[in-house]
Amino acid sequence: MEDLHKNGLELETVSLTGLDQTGFKYFNPQNAFDAEGLTKLTETIEDRRRKRNEIEQDADLAIRTKNLEAEAGI
Repeated sequence: MEDLHKNGLELETVSLTGLDQTGFKYFNPQNAFDAEGLTKLTETIEDRRRKRNEIEQDADLAIRTKNLEAEAGI
């Protein structure tokens, strides 16, 4: 901010154009806060992985079922 004022500028608005989580390598599992964060991140990632897999498997099953029905002339 000080650099802006030196040049006669004033910051009025700011917007974020990207946001990402900190990489796992930066967490210290010996630190209670980091350990809690790692646990939560791992739970969230694994829950989403399972959900994606379930959706993919359901879609695959629906396609195979539809194909069998078409072959059987149902």
